Amino acid sequence: MKKTLLIFILIGIVMMITGCKASDQADIYTTVYPIEFVAKEIVKDKKIVKSVYPRGGEVHDYEPYPKQIIAIADSDILFYIGLGLEPFIENALTTTFNNLKTVKVTDGLQLVEMDGSHTHGDRENNHEGKIYDTHVWLDPISLIGITNTILQELILIYPEYTEEFTNNANALIFELETLHNEFIEALADEAITSKTIMVDHDAYAYWTFRYGINRIKLRSDNESNEVDAATLIAKINQAKELGIKYIIASKNETKSALFDQYLSNLNAEQEELHHLGTITTNELKAGKNYLTIMRDNLQVLIKVLPRE
Repeated sequence: MKKTLLIFILIGIVMMITGCKASDQADIYTTVYPIEFVAKEIVKDKKIVKSVYPRGGEVHDYEPYPKQIIAIADSDILFYIGLGLEPFIENALTTTFNNLKTVKVTDGLQLVEMDGSHTHGDRENNHEGKIYDTHVWLDPISLIGITNTILQELILIYPEYTEEFTNNANALIFELETLHNEFIEALADEAITSKTIMVDHDAYAYWTFRYGINRIKLRSDNESNEVDAATLIAKINQAKELGIKYIIASKNETKSALFDQYLSNLNAEQEELHHLGTITTNELKAGKNYLTIMRDNLQVLIKVLPRE
């Protein structure tokens, strides 16, 4: 952390001395893909929006390169999740980004506290020592709240686009409400005998909160690759009792070393859910976006949930 902080300070000094302007400059920067998607849907072609993350890259431990830090610092605004997800931003708030408008989009949202199973290391993600699921964007209702936050901040910076941005945001909110209702309707199917999924990367606490989707987690946390025999047997037996026939891996992410062990013991099949932290270039070329991928996720849920 000290090394990272020193880098930010040195970059800040260089920027003050040179007054440099990055060649790949955007007007608006975001972190995770769903925030990028929302910002782009609001501004359309009026402003340039970029995510700080490379397409399909790892989100949780990402460190931006110096040229990118300069570009972010020279933009109009940066939107981020917070909750410990992007420590490189929190480290730079009082140094390189001290003159940049930064907005933590989860402020004011109803956050879902984890049971300690999703820490991404040893860091707590708020000052009270509580650990919240950072994947708040997987809840369409929460993303509506984020949309409103982004809209209000953008019309403060670009008041000349107030009407256009508001209309665009309202159109997106309608789409998110429709998506939410599709989840409600599909998961109300009386043929479903248990709203329980077995997951490798536990990113779905907001689905438990919003839709009653329970999770059997392969690991004690998302970085562990060990489990004692008694725990493995207990989870396998629980899955069998519920009629679970699929284990969920995360799309565009390496499976844990435990995955195949569970798969074999349960005699189950593999399916994938997309947690949408980032999106790949190929997915974008194929016309995928937040809404289409969430609907793909819903189809996976419909397939894997135990039924009569």
